[in-house]
This record gives sequence, structure tokens and C-alpha cells, in this order.
Amino acid sequence: MIISKLAGREILTILFRPEYAERADLLPWIMVAGGVVYMAQFLGFGMTAAKCYYSQVVLFTLTNLGVATGCYLLIPRLGLMGAILTMLIATLVQLAGSIVILVRGTHKRARLCAQNVEAVSPDVLVQA
Repeated sequence: MIISKLAGREILTILFRPEYAERADLLPWIMVAGGVVYMAQFLGFGMTAAKCYYSQVVLFTLTNLGVATGCYLLIPRLGLMGAILTMLIATLVQLAGSIVILVRGTHKRARLCAQNVEAVSPDVLVQA
């Protein structure tokens, strides 16, 4: 993000065209949104590994509602910056929801494991 702030214009000119460099002010915001996307995706893989499938359907429905709302409210008023903010808002919803789902799922599995341990008789534990 720092590099995009300091040398964004030059990088965009070299990689693309000078027309892209005219909007170098947006590049740091795109980088911020991209960083949040990576964190949310990382937690999404964790939710899949934890078998939290149905929760993801609800989460992505909320995320898509955030995108639709942001597109409706922000893009007409702010243009490209509104699109970036919409992406950022949607991924923050996804990130926060993923954290909640994983924490709740972890606590639920911990309770189930504790119940299973309590259900096993002490004689079985001694023999093992």
C-alpha cells in the first residue's frame, strides 16, 4: 500500500498507459480492499474446512446485499471511488461474518468434544 501511494503513478504508467496513471489516487484504496479480500478468503477456506456450509450461504447473501446497496448508493455519487468503497464494505461484511461463524463453530465443536469426553466412562480411559 505504501508503494502504491508513493510510486503508483509511475507503476501504472509503466504497466498500463498514462490514462491509468491519471487515477493513481485510487490505487492505495484498491490495495486496501484487496488486502481485506485476502483475509476474508483465508477465513472462507477455514469455514469450508470446518464444514460450516449453510452459514456461508447466509453470509454470502448478506455480502451480496452489501454489494447491491453500495452499488446503488455509492457509485452514482462517487464514481470509481464509490465502486472501491462498495468492494471494501462488502469484503468487510464477509470478513466480520466469517470471524463470527468460525468463533461460534469452534465453541460449538469444543462443547461437543467436552460432552463426548464426559460420556466416556473413566474405566475406558484407564484401559486406553
